[in-house]
Amino acid sequence: LEDFTPVTLIALAPQLLVVHPSMPVKTVATLIALAKARPGEIRWASHGNATLSRLELEMFSMLSGVNVNRILFRDGSAALPSLLVGDADLLFDSLAATLPHIKAGRLRAVAVAGSKRARALPELPTVAAAGVKGFASDHWFALLAPEGIEIPVVSRLNDDFARAIGAGDVREHLLSLGFEAHRSTPAELATIMRDDVAKWEKVIKAS
Repeated sequence: LEDFTPVTLIALAPQLLVVHPSMPVKTVATLIALAKARPGEIRWASHGNATLSRLELEMFSMLSGVNVNRILFRDGSAALPSLLVGDADLLFDSLAATLPHIKAGRLRAVAVAGSKRARALPELPTVAAAGVKGFASDHWFALLAPEGIEIPVVSRLNDDFARAIGAGDVREHLLSLGFEAHRSTPAELATIMRDDVAKWEKVIKAS
């Protein structure tokens, strides 16, 4: 927060809660009921300790009151393959990584982790809307500049990137990769950064 100057958001990368098709789970409510009926049995994978999928798991557990069996991978790339072969039951992962498997029937999408629905899966509810109030994990990419950079430079960068992000071909290309183009003012990005630090600090301390 102190070492960088916010310039603009560039894109949002929706995260999804996905399950192996063998799981009798199609909604968040069903998942919570099953987890409470079988405490500590459901195998919930994450990409490792210092990862967004682990933080999302902890926030979900904290807000819903479920007790799950945490499967952590030192090699983050092993989590999704583990879920695909049935060695894990659930995972929070990116839309970009999971969408091909969802379309092929190898995974089932249960909910969107973010505060808004994903453009690629508009019928899928957010975790919060599905019953876990207060849950929101917006995975974003942004442009930052060094601390102390002159304001006119920040404004110029913000304007230039706004034009680039707003171009139709750029937006469509990003969407094809699982990213949703999104711009902001420097002040809006600064607020997002402060709020996220505070939010995840609470989750980390609680877990």
